[in-house]
Amino acid sequence: LKVYGYTLPQLPTHKGYVKVGETTQPDVNKRVLQQTGTIGVQPNLVFERPALRSDNILFHDRDLHRYYRLREIKQVLNENRATEWFDFGDPALAEQMTDDYIRQDYDEVQVSDEKIDYILRAEQDEAVEATLDYWNHPIHGKEFLWNAKPRFGKTLTTYDFARKINAENVLIVTNRPAIANSWYDDFTKFIAWQEPGLKFVSETSALSERSPISRDEYLSYVIADSENKLNIRCLAFISLQDLKGARFAGGDFDKLAWVGDVEWNLLVIDEAHEGVDTIKTDRAFEKINRNFTLHLSGTPFKALATQKFHAQQIFNWSYLDEQQAKEQWEHNQPDTNPYAALPTMSLFTYQMSKMVEEHVARGIDIDEEKNVDYTFDLSEFFSTKDDGTFTYEADVIRFLDNLCAGKFPFAKTEHQQELNHTFWLLPRVASAKAMEKLLRAHPFFKDYEIVLAAGDGISLQDDETFEETEDFVKIEKRNAHSYDRLKKALKEFDKTITLTVSQLTTGVTIPEWTAVFILNNIKSPAMYFQAAFRAQNPYEFQNQETGEWYRKENSYVFDFAPDRTLVLFDEFANNLSDEGLTSTIDERKTNIRELINFFPVIAEDEDGSMTELSPEDVMTFPNRIKAAEVVKRGFMSNLLFVNISAIFAAPAEFKAILDKISPEKNKRLGDKREINLTDPMLNDKGEVEIDPKITINTHHDLFGPPIYRTDIEAVVEKIAEITDREKAARQVAQVVVGQLAEGFENTRAEFGLTRKAATQDAKKAENLLTTRVEESLFRREEKIRQADAAYEAEVQKQPTIHDREAVTEQYEARKQEIEAEFIADVKKSAEEVTLHVVETQLEKQEEVKKKTTEDDVRDHLRGFARTIPAFLMAYGSPETTLANYDKNIDPDTFLELTSITLGEFRMLRDGFEDTDANGITRTFKGLFNEGVFNASVAEFFRIKEKLADYLHTEEEEDIFDYIPPQRTNQIFTPKRVVKMMVDTLEEHDPQNFRNKETTFIDLYAKS
Repeated sequence: LKVYGYTLPQLPTHKGYVKVGETTQPDVNKRVLQQTGTIGVQPNLVFERPALRSDNILFHDRDLHRYYRLREIKQVLNENRATEWFDFGDPALAEQMTDDYIRQDYDEVQVSDEKIDYILRAEQDEAVEATLDYWNHPIHGKEFLWNAKPRFGKTLTTYDFARKINAENVLIVTNRPAIANSWYDDFTKFIAWQEPGLKFVSETSALSERSPISRDEYLSYVIADSENKLNIRCLAFISLQDLKGARFAGGDFDKLAWVGDVEWNLLVIDEAHEGVDTIKTDRAFEKINRNFTLHLSGTPFKALATQKFHAQQIFNWSYLDEQQAKEQWEHNQPDTNPYAALPTMSLFTYQMSKMVEEHVARGIDIDEEKNVDYTFDLSEFFSTKDDGTFTYEADVIRFLDNLCAGKFPFAKTEHQQELNHTFWLLPRVASAKAMEKLLRAHPFFKDYEIVLAAGDGISLQDDETFEETEDFVKIEKRNAHSYDRLKKALKEFDKTITLTVSQLTTGVTIPEWTAVFILNNIKSPAMYFQAAFRAQNPYEFQNQETGEWYRKENSYVFDFAPDRTLVLFDEFANNLSDEGLTSTIDERKTNIRELINFFPVIAEDEDGSMTELSPEDVMTFPNRIKAAEVVKRGFMSNLLFVNISAIFAAPAEFKAILDKISPEKNKRLGDKREINLTDPMLNDKGEVEIDPKITINTHHDLFGPPIYRTDIEAVVEKIAEITDREKAARQVAQVVVGQLAEGFENTRAEFGLTRKAATQDAKKAENLLTTRVEESLFRREEKIRQADAAYEAEVQKQPTIHDREAVTEQYEARKQEIEAEFIADVKKSAEEVTLHVVETQLEKQEEVKKKTTEDDVRDHLRGFARTIPAFLMAYGSPETTLANYDKNIDPDTFLELTSITLGEFRMLRDGFEDTDANGITRTFKGLFNEGVFNASVAEFFRIKEKLADYLHTEEEEDIFDYIPPQRTNQIFTPKRVVKMMVDTLEEHDPQNFRNKETTFIDLYAKS
């Protein structure tokens, strides 16, 4: 990084002006010409210097600008906004002052007092204007969303919007108190000196060492400015936790009452995607009187946003927008590129099955019963046993071995040098702990310090997954603990690996991270890319050996579920705009093409080489990946099948067709048997849905009549003196759940639960009941508060004692009524919570029944699918698809191999309509995934063509390795068996193959 200064001596208007900027380009003159070439004047380079102070600290041009202002060098304005031009009078002074700064030849005390003007970037200005337009015409409600990725500059942009609307009272609420400093810093630097009447009011502990003013101090300013000369206004900053704890907002503490009394012009909810849509949060915000609400989110997904906001209420700033601005800045702007420090991201995706299978190039081995379907499910692959070790530990170790070899990330020839600090996401805390143990013992990864950002007394539940984590207050506490340990490790160790489930995926900045490893089953694009962007923070670091400074230019996402990844990438590319939600295939390709220009996707091709994908690849690769697995397994793969739940509603003849097919299990055909058709409770969509009457009756059988209700009054009396509502609710819940112990034991016995599972059910019920009782307590307090206010007002109006006594009597009756309503609420909640426990167990029971039948259907379908390669060899071509698969097949041969007719196959493939006795017609869809089937056929013939010359000695396999043997005599003999037979013949009669009169049978030709 270099800083430079130049003049434009040919322009009289710029006499004495020096433009001071920075660049990473080796040739500074080239950068200067980029800025001045379009205006046709010759620049004069005054100086260029490495951006390194004498104390070996890297600096930026903005640091120089600040120093110039302290030395009273006037910054040139353009339309009342600061630029990178300074009026030195004598240009030589610019070089002298720059050298002074580098040598630190100045008084450090001066640096404390800074007043900086600002210029919004184009996108920030666009956000303000869009919000201002909607402010003036709020057609969908008075709220607006900035759906902008991190580093957009939301604090300064928010302040600018507040200034534009001349807000008298602004309230900023954040779920992350730690970011208070950034709000305060921007206020003091850019706003306070321009708006002397605007005061930053906050008592948050995060600013305890700074100097915001308290509410009382603010009121003193207002009183002192009685003539309104300064126009004193309030900009208040509070945390969401403090707000929810305030009594006026539904909490238990007498604080922040003034927040509920103020009429706020603008409420700003920072990090709007965190900690919202909860009962307590909604309750708190309902108590804030405001004219307009601005939501700030760091997750740039329109699909997410449009669930709550209309298109007119949203401004978006995405990764694609950012990278396009970064590229275009060099060509359009003379000033320093504000996006230059942002690394470009690359997504690498690998097939887990290829990483853990010992023989990945060869087709199926009929003698190998190992099923590798779990490699398509990262949650299953990284699952753990009761003793805390991985279920598939040998495969996980093989995964780690491969991770640092060949084409994989930690290999020397790949990205090892860039991966000193990485972030790994796993499915569960137990998985993270098991991974930590393996990494510490691994020959390569033992050299990395492993930071476990899960567990240690504040961990998630071991069975909790990434997408189940919704308590953002707890996450904030866990983040703080893990963050401290991670920062300590980063200082002490040159190489670290951070293991997490959900901690540190939001709300923190770790510049040292260069890559994120996605080792879990995140399905949400918002959550996936929120985690992925953790590695995109700017970072500048020094090579300790050479002393040179470097900038992190690249960041990486390494994923091991390409079928999932590319679907999410497609959604990400096409949900960045409103049109993407309903776009055509060509439009989707165009959107993907724009994104991959700045966010390339690199995946394994058919030969295992890493290749950059085209837009077409991104859209088709998931099916191609599945196709490779299907072919490798001789088409005996569940990836071929869809709509399996249709079996439950289909007529008997549909099941009868499947019953004819011999089921396949572990690559072997079993004896013919009927499908085990269970009778789960399903809705019209084929999903488990329990009839409420069954839930109620089962609940009555297990928990008995609600005799425990008579004790609730006594429980409520015991909590009368407890002022902490959360504590009181917990006590009620504990007593009620304790009284239901027999019911929970009956539930355990009825559903065959382990004692641990039954205990967890009781704990979940207690937690849920606590939440419900807390809400009931809050409503009771609100009603009592209203009754008290009404009583005080009414009793004052009464002229006689008799009248006042009558009002008092009504008041006491109202309080008793409120208490009765509360008791009824608690009873109802207890009933509903235990009903929920029973319903959950019934659902699990029905899911097991459903899965039993569906797995049986898949077994039978695989029994059919194993014949597909043989038919492709005999009757197929590269043009064969699911639609024309049956065109050339001999009906008798088809029946002989599959046990069903071509007509019956077409029913399984195409589906059918059925009219019941009531004249109602239902449509049943086919059971084959057409996209995967067609891609699998294409893959089969690609391999067949590749292995066409079976005499080619370099190939250890041939197409027959991919064809399972059938139960008839139509068996394709593998090449290795043919070689063995020929070698045996030659051994028996060495001259046999030299005799020209000898006739040989072609062992590939079958009768």
